[in-house]
Amino acid sequence: MTKTNKIVTAVVVLLVVVLCGGLLTVLFVHKDKTDVKPAEIQYNATFGEKFEEEHPVSTLSRTDNMSVAPYAYKDTELFSGKRITKIAAPVGTVTAVDDNQYFTLWVIKSDVVKAGGKIADGIEKTYKVHIPREEITSTTVNKWITVDLSDQFIYVGSDETLGFMKSDDPVICKYADGTEQPFFYDLMKSGREQTTQSIYYSIWTDDVVNLKGKNISILGDSISTFGGISNDGTNANTNIKDNAVFYPKYEIDKAEKTWWKQAVDSTGMNLLVNNSWSGSKVTNGNGAAYDKRATELHDNTGNNKGTNPDIIAVYMGVNDFDNNVELGAFKELSEVYTKENGYITPETFAQAYAIMIHKITQKYGKADMYVFTLPYNGTNKDTAAMDKYNDTIRSIAKYFKCRVVDIAAIDGYEYEKYTSDGLHPNEQGMDLITDLFVRTLKSVYKK
Repeated sequence: MTKTNKIVTAVVVLLVVVLCGGLLTVLFVHKDKTDVKPAEIQYNATFGEKFEEEHPVSTLSRTDNMSVAPYAYKDTELFSGKRITKIAAPVGTVTAVDDNQYFTLWVIKSDVVKAGGKIADGIEKTYKVHIPREEITSTTVNKWITVDLSDQFIYVGSDETLGFMKSDDPVICKYADGTEQPFFYDLMKSGREQTTQSIYYSIWTDDVVNLKGKNISILGDSISTFGGISNDGTNANTNIKDNAVFYPKYEIDKAEKTWWKQAVDSTGMNLLVNNSWSGSKVTNGNGAAYDKRATELHDNTGNNKGTNPDIIAVYMGVNDFDNNVELGAFKELSEVYTKENGYITPETFAQAYAIMIHKITQKYGKADMYVFTLPYNGTNKDTAAMDKYNDTIRSIAKYFKCRVVDIAAIDGYEYEKYTSDGLHPNEQGMDLITDLFVRTLKSVYKK
């Protein structure tokens, strides 16, 4: 080999090493990146960006009489595995000129939508799509109206589809003759196939990150509870059997409406342990999270015995704040733990929170950690004090290299709107939490 060839070879090898090293850095950067921004919401047009232009309302000659609503596209896989982010509807009429004009969206099982099926047998969730008041000047509308749905976490599972309209909706839409978009109808009674007429709704979607195979555990208070799950000592962890629960209550009447179950279902994760205790604090009292619960996030039952979580979500602290637990401060681990003496008995929120996170990281060192900040609530309205609590959570998270799900930073959050009682999230409130968590996961585990 000539000297020139040797030099060329060496350069090529060096470039390969650099390029491969860079590629590996790109592939695994999420492992070291703790300060992440949630992924931006995407708006991907199902039928193309010019769908409404190509189908002006004037060409949709039929007005729905609602007697055989709801409807579903014949292609039941159109929205499977997608999050619905926006919808445009060819609105014909409304019952009044006010803020309460809406039509219904259904998330329903695909196999019961098909001919012969009944929506009542496969209903998962329903949503009201409110028409913006500024879009209505008369009860006769006859125009496409677009509604952004990104503040609702509307996820259609792999075995689900969308249904449209309810017989008593105040908004009535247009449709047309033709075979372009065939549909099923009369789903409340017995599904029938319509092949000579078409429904028209313009839908935008977003992909949700696929985390199938990853186990997630939750450490939380009442906001993250649900009876039969957060106190399941038979199939999750034997030590959670006596956990106090808050939900089901108010609008949250099934687990599928909680933030964590929505996150699990939409990403394909497996819920390992939900160790949430209603009324619990980080600091003290029943279910103190800094104590034993911080190390009870693994499955110690049945076939999954010994399984540790891959992802841990910690949503704790609101009860400490509402009960005016002294905030305190935290700068370094030696303040709360030494190898010689172990852990101190915490006297402040900051100390207890640091101990809790340290115990989790020591017990489940391979897990990716996510800690949640606290939104304002109606029980303790001292916003300045809440801001200090959240700054403490953020700083402790940074110290222990945890990622932050910054609920406190949600733009436009109002507890009057997003809670049932000033504290506990309603459906919209749960959606906001789900949205932020899922988009944070998407940023971390992006392809």
